[in-house]
Amino acid sequence: MLTSSGHVKNEAAEGLYDVRRHNAECLMSSSLLARASSRFPRSLAAASAWSSRARPFASDAKRLNLAVLGTGRMSRIRLTGVQSDPRISIAAVVDAGLTAEQRAELSSQYGTQCFSSVAQAGESLAQQGTAIDGVWIATPTPAHLELVTECAQGGLGREIDAAYDECLKSQVQLFCSFQRRFDPSYAALRAECVDKQSIGKLQSIHTVFRDHPCQPVEFLKTGGDPFHDLAVHDIDYVCDLVGEYPTKVYAHGTSLSTELRELIVMNKASVWLEFPTTGVVCTMDLSRSAEYGYDQRIEVAGERGMLQVLNPSRTAMVQSTKAGIAADTLLHSMQCY
Repeated sequence: MLTSSGHVKNEAAEGLYDVRRHNAECLMSSSLLARASSRFPRSLAAASAWSSRARPFASDAKRLNLAVLGTGRMSRIRLTGVQSDPRISIAAVVDAGLTAEQRAELSSQYGTQCFSSVAQAGESLAQQGTAIDGVWIATPTPAHLELVTECAQGGLGREIDAAYDECLKSQVQLFCSFQRRFDPSYAALRAECVDKQSIGKLQSIHTVFRDHPCQPVEFLKTGGDPFHDLAVHDIDYVCDLVGEYPTKVYAHGTSLSTELRELIVMNKASVWLEFPTTGVVCTMDLSRSAEYGYDQRIEVAGERGMLQVLNPSRTAMVQSTKAGIAADTLLHSMQCY
């Protein structure tokens, strides 16, 4: 696991496995996972076990029953997307922090049942004879590992019967939704860099991940840190570009907020990775807040050139006058993903 200003324990790969374990955001059945994975065909073996049993969707096909854990900002976005997908039915929503009134409101909004625990949902759905095809975990990062384990051990769904370490061995489907894999710009860079090798042998990589809008302080006090919430997405992507894991990892986190610093909660971090065979070095700049918008960039330098992914703006309009050049503001995270 990445630690403040230190090496990853023993091998970098071991640390990266731990990062992925804590950041697992989805548990899906084989058919749902196969459709999702088709958007990013080459994946890291340690990140997920892909299924080859894709089921094409037809209008008369049985919908997949999905349980969604969490009802926060990200979960509401997921629920809205799932609700509009004709291939999926929301079988249950689970959140321990809701009142009875809030659960009733969510039930009405999403046309499903709401429960206060995974165990309660599993027992109730089993009594109703409702089979769960997959579980989508969209809670704050610190809760991921416990929920993945609980679901995998039978709390929800018969098809999911092993925790993370057993998923790879038994080929049970565990899908970690690293957002870079589904971003068209990052997919295009990967195609140029890996498939076409248009810039030749890689030399260095630099990534920037500055979140926007900034999460409330109360969330940051109990939420994940920049390593688990931000860095994992770039680590997953960069390792795929280079084609190997780093053997040297340095990571340092700090806080720009006095309140968070007193609680030893980080909101700013830097990471340095060195890859053994290629000699590539990657640097990462991570921040919980960027007032000017969602800042996600990457620069990949090779022996024959450079590839970049820059930030999309709300519009492509640029105004040029004698007073200067002005462009539109950047998107925020919810508009990008």
